[in-house]
Amino acid sequence: MKLLRPRSKFLLCMCLTTLLFGCKKNVYDEKIAIIGGGASGLTAAYLLEKEGYRQVTVFEKEDSVGGVAHTVFVDGKAYDMSTMFVPGGSIAGDGIQPLLAEMIDVSQQELIPAVDFDTLDSETFQLTPLNEYLQEYESDVLAEQLIRGLTVMTQYAGCIAQQVDPVTCGILEADNLTETIHEWGVRNDLSALTRLIVFTADALGAGPSSYASASAALAGGLNWTPVEVTRILKYLGVGVEDLPEGTPPNIVSLLAANDGEGTQRWWFFKDGYQTFWKELVKRAGIKVKLSEPVFSLAMTTEGEENVWMVETGENIYQFDRVIVATTPRAAMNFLPEGPRKDLLSTAIVRVPPNDVYLTRISGYENTGLPEQAAFWPEALGLGGTELIDPEVGSAVKPFFWQKRHVEDVAFVATYILSAEITPEQSFAAVQQYGAGYGVTLNEQIDHKRFFFPPTPEDLLTWRATWPSYQGQDDLYFVGEAFTGSGVPAIAIGLTKFVAQYFTVEEE
Repeated sequence: MKLLRPRSKFLLCMCLTTLLFGCKKNVYDEKIAIIGGGASGLTAAYLLEKEGYRQVTVFEKEDSVGGVAHTVFVDGKAYDMSTMFVPGGSIAGDGIQPLLAEMIDVSQQELIPAVDFDTLDSETFQLTPLNEYLQEYESDVLAEQLIRGLTVMTQYAGCIAQQVDPVTCGILEADNLTETIHEWGVRNDLSALTRLIVFTADALGAGPSSYASASAALAGGLNWTPVEVTRILKYLGVGVEDLPEGTPPNIVSLLAANDGEGTQRWWFFKDGYQTFWKELVKRAGIKVKLSEPVFSLAMTTEGEENVWMVETGENIYQFDRVIVATTPRAAMNFLPEGPRKDLLSTAIVRVPPNDVYLTRISGYENTGLPEQAAFWPEALGLGGTELIDPEVGSAVKPFFWQKRHVEDVAFVATYILSAEITPEQSFAAVQQYGAGYGVTLNEQIDHKRFFFPPTPEDLLTWRATWPSYQGQDDLYFVGEAFTGSGVPAIAIGLTKFVAQYFTVEEE
């Protein structure tokens, strides 16, 4: 583990204090600023508090924590204004990712089963777990590829945990490091798996993923691909007894979950994702300065110490270390000039933004769809290049529909292929699309425009260069550009981050 520099002061416990009260280990007096109160910033703060740091301050520009996890309440029911869910399984096996499960326990927030994410067949108007790409395969071929694909992903996850590169791991070929996920699937006769990965990534708002590199797409899918594979296997009637000999135990446990019945592999927070973050902050004692955006960072020297000056609209603060937990786009507004800022700029979002709407609807009861449902229309070309092709369909593509509660309120997320399209124009296009299925979108309750996770332009250069920058001058970077998309991935990535840069060996 990495030792802190000598300037780090420890709060020493006297023997008498130890006998009477117990001595808390690893309680440090370094002042640490975290810029950004979203999932990455709050997870980092939580872990640092656990590690023993007691002078951690989170700066959040909005008046509430949570980042994209914006929750709206309608008639006492929670609706999350983003496609955020808790996966009840990952490549590690059945169960919620351990750190996330721990934070949920601390927050005392209740999880409830989420409705399954299905494909809406545009011709039959029926919901099915199989998108049009997967329907091309015979059932036994589809099942075999998905099971074998999870086995390969299990192998890759082990390599990532041991910091073994994809070539040594046997995932990539040395002469084809930029291989796309589609190309990788064809080469390994796992195109069913890779089509599922791309389709679901796009449908959850993390795409467009058609040209994603194989290593990035496989790593990004470790926390949610098993959920969808398990659903499909159960839909095909595949049980534990049908798994081939040598199937990894994690896959067996996934398929055995819930006694093989139902799929409740995805979860909502009963009171919304944002409420979870609010309660975590309160119950874990995380210090957050709300409505205080950071405008600049600058390093100065006081005596023999380097100090970071964090300037907000109200004050100038001094910190020993700074963790940037915002998106690369936001970080451009306050980072000092230099090679780190230049490299970070290559990860600024260059994919279409998402407009999401919460709206009252009517006519849904006549569609024949379940009272509670979540689906993506396959006609939008999810999982293919059509999603970002303005010549296919319209420039506004409503990729995800969710009726979370029985009440007649729906959430709709769209890709906007042109930033010049106004929210009013976008909503009009969504209304027109819904009308094609007999659903009328009436009152608009809320609207948000999100820029979803960035992908570095040159992933290989990104991964090779950042280790030398991370922690330089006590400035650190976290977030989805570094850990991958989704709270479970963030939890895993931040656990490694804190262990590497902020843990002190006990003497």
